[in-house]
Amino acid sequence: MADHDTFEMFQRAASFAARRHRHQLRKDGHTPYVAHVYRVAMTVRHVFGCDDLATLAAAVLHDTIEDTDTDFDDIEEAFGTEVALLVAALTKNMLL
Repeated sequence: MADHDTFEMFQRAASFAARRHRHQLRKDGHTPYVAHVYRVAMTVRHVFGCDDLATLAAAVLHDTIEDTDTDFDDIEEAFGTEVALLVAALTKNMLL
């Protein structure tokens, strides 16, 4: 995440995720749920060495569709079609 645009995009995605998950806690009943999505994004970045902007944004947003009232259109409007498609691909299909 070297350039300004990448950092800004990640900040917007992290902020969006924090707002959408603000009332959720992890299974321990104490840890804010957003800690999980931040950790996933940092794992993608540091463990796998991924600097791709869309991938990092999708990592931090990966649970927003299945765990909040956010839908595909919300993600697409805020972050573009590529990020929205990645998030949708990471979303559990509850019909399966």
